[in-house]
This record gives sequence, C-alpha cells and structure tokens, in this order.
Amino acid sequence: MVTVLLAAGVTGCAAPSGPPLEEPSVVASSPTSSVDEQDASSNVLTSLDELGGTEWTGLDETYNDRVTFLFGTDGSLSYRTAEGTFTDPADTWSVDGDTLVFQATFGGRYGVASHTATYDAATGELTVEYTTTTNRQSTYTLRQVD
Repeated sequence: MVTVLLAAGVTGCAAPSGPPLEEPSVVASSPTSSVDEQDASSNVLTSLDELGGTEWTGLDETYNDRVTFLFGTDGSLSYRTAEGTFTDPADTWSVDGDTLVFQATFGGRYGVASHTATYDAATGELTVEYTTTTNRQSTYTLRQVD
C-alpha cells in the first residue's frame, strides 16, 4: 500500500484567519459524465511516480460530490465537476516516497482541502481522506479513468 497526501484549496472565501482566496479559473469543457458512465481503467500503476498524465475519478458519498482529478506531468493539477473544469496555479501534486501530496482549489464554500490517500496496486484504487479549511471532512475512493 502507498500512502498519499492530497491537499485541495478553495477560493472565493476568506480562510478563517487569512486573506480572501481567488476563484479558480474555469476551462471550457464538454459536459462530464458520471463515474457509472465512464469506464474505470484496468491500468494499474506500479508506482505513484507514474501518476503524471493520468485522470482519477470518484464520488465523495458524504457530500454526494463527484470529481475527476487530472494530474499533469509537470506536477500541476486540475479537476472536473458537473460545473466544468477548473485549474489554479496553486494546485499541484508531488510524490515523496510512498506519499502523494495534492492541493486543489474548489471555490468559496469549501476552502483549501488537504488530502491523504493510500494507493492499492491490487485494486488500482486511491483511498482518500481530506479536511478543508472550512472543516469539511470525508473519505472516498478514486479510480483511474481511461
């Protein structure tokens, strides 16, 4: 198992004790389909070092939020929801040993979220736990998208 740390940021609101955050930019995209309509990838990473250039999707059942994360080969990150595709220069990912560090900026109501995830090569899934600066917490699973 590989431990993964993910952090997601939210913009458009003030952090409890910090300056207001900027809204992430929206990138034009075609409508997204649900995870049920997308094929989960049969590709399995042998190492988190292979994460660049891949997309991972899942449903946070606690809040009924579906999201797809796009891990850039340059360490950048963007994400896609039903509202569109979003990117922010502060959104990045990196691997430190068996840990993936990840930040995504979601917008005003969620704040910056820090994620920790474990990668299971047998199932090809990332199990993700996160906490936001607005005290939102949850655990969910991400699966690679073809």
